[in-house]
Amino acid sequence: AGGDTVRCPAGIVLTLTVLGEAPSEQVLLRSGARAGDTLWISGALGKAAAGLELCRQGRAEDPQLQELVMAHLDPSPRLELGRCLAGAGLAHAMMDLSDGLATDLAHLCQQSKVGVRIDAARLPAPSSLKKAALLLNQDPLGWMVAGGEDYELAFATAPRQEQAVLALAAEVGVPVTAVGTFDQRQGVRLIRPGPGEAGEVEADISYEGYDHF
Repeated sequence: AGGDTVRCPAGIVLTLTVLGEAPSEQVLLRSGARAGDTLWISGALGKAAAGLELCRQGRAEDPQLQELVMAHLDPSPRLELGRCLAGAGLAHAMMDLSDGLATDLAHLCQQSKVGVRIDAARLPAPSSLKKAALLLNQDPLGWMVAGGEDYELAFATAPRQEQAVLALAAEVGVPVTAVGTFDQRQGVRLIRPGPGEAGEVEADISYEGYDHF
């Protein structure tokens, strides 16, 4: 379910849709996350959004930033990791991150009737992302949270499955990072260090990614 729902002022839009079937016991839905589950992210976030901005600003030829440009032009969805997680029964819920972490997690939380708390300091970002942010005077966290088009996976597991998840991901050859916790509160909340002695600052970022309309 899903697709390329967009609008265009002129020209031709071609969309290819592939339909398929899977045994019901192998299908991993968005609706299974539970309060107390750990939120995991595969790979790194924000690369495709940074690559798009580099292309827009004529900086796509920088050799140190080709990783980001290619993430935008030729993304690699984590199909094998998704199949392995589903087959191993480790994940309670899972979806790919095409519209940005904030928006896609909001959909998962809505379907699972939970909320999620994300530690901004734990979000995976490559060094190239920080270089691009300095070059373009952008906030890399904005790309990671709302950029979209990364096609990484977000999935929920029981906390006790941490070592099993890390072992499976290592076998597949895809890094994964635990970045948050699901709870009973509503919304997708990003936690950042506060100024001075203020401790933590919490912000609701639900649906702050790409909007098809």
